[in-house]
Amino acid sequence: MGINAPESVKEDAPMECGGPEASTFLHSLLDGQQVFLAADPAQGVRDKYDRLLAYVWNTDGTLANRTILEQGHAEATGYGKAFAYSEDFTAAADQARKSKAGRWNC
Repeated sequence: MGINAPESVKEDAPMECGGPEASTFLHSLLDGQQVFLAADPAQGVRDKYDRLLAYVWNTDGTLANRTILEQGHAEATGYGKAFAYSEDFTAAADQARKSKAGRWNC
């Protein structure tokens, strides 16, 4: 929810710069962790590709979506729709871009 990470496993599509690193980071952040999912009523539960849209919270209160942005492994987007954390996510992504973190170092 609210992010777009570079492609790394999309069939019939080239691997995008930063895709493998984004995938590795996400696994290191969430594998083996208990998480809580929260939908955003403004976005709906699934997108046009039938992907589940949710905010992902760790039990320690970390919002994984924001952490991914802070580390530069995705860009902030609601695909033209407003979402609850749009300003916060955009600021986190802008800071990562300015510091050339993650995918912004390609």
